[in-house]
Amino acid sequence: MTFLRAGEFYRVENGRIAEARIILDIPDMLRQAGRFPFPFSYGSEITFPAPATQDGLLPGGGNGEATLDIVEGMLADLHAFDPKTMSSPGQTGAGGRWGEDMMWYGPAGIGSNYRWDGFVQDHRESFLRAFPDRKGGNHYCRIGDGDYAAVSGWPSMTMTWKGDYLGETADGRPLTLRVMDFYRCSGGRIRENWVMLDYTDLLQQMGVDLIARATKERDA
Repeated sequence: MTFLRAGEFYRVENGRIAEARIILDIPDMLRQAGRFPFPFSYGSEITFPAPATQDGLLPGGGNGEATLDIVEGMLADLHAFDPKTMSSPGQTGAGGRWGEDMMWYGPAGIGSNYRWDGFVQDHRESFLRAFPDRKGGNHYCRIGDGDYAAVSGWPSMTMTWKGDYLGETADGRPLTLRVMDFYRCSGGRIRENWVMLDYTDLLQQMGVDLIARATKERDA
């Protein structure tokens, strides 16, 4: 048995789906099949859990705008960072937008992590060293619903490949990254973040066909 992780955004016009944007975590499916296409993972590879509050199917409620405000404030402050500490203003501590016990669930290759220190160690540091000039937030959709929010860009990020990443050697080429983020907030802070990054497409831009790599390993 394998699980296929997917993120989906739909645009509806006149009661019909006019457009769908979908990210499939194919590297994670390959991992489950014993054909992990990366040489390592930065964090813990787990199946995405449901929200800790078990209320994600029908959020409802009137907090959507406030929830989205929390997420948008976090994203705005995330752009600037200290290259020595990898810290950004407005993220943690007094007035910070992330909860102390935040959970960050990432795609295959990054994995999941716990608390801000885990996020920096298992994702942020390696990502910023590889793509220090990344610019994100180019979203086509931002939604707030109850204690939940979701944003997506296609692509969301533009960046230059300046440092080695996931075992691949940097060559200075420009790259883009498709992103889908799903958040749960409470008490004015982000508690959980489910993240879909199109790493199949990103690695293709780097010159690596992950599916071909997995097939080659199978046939070897």
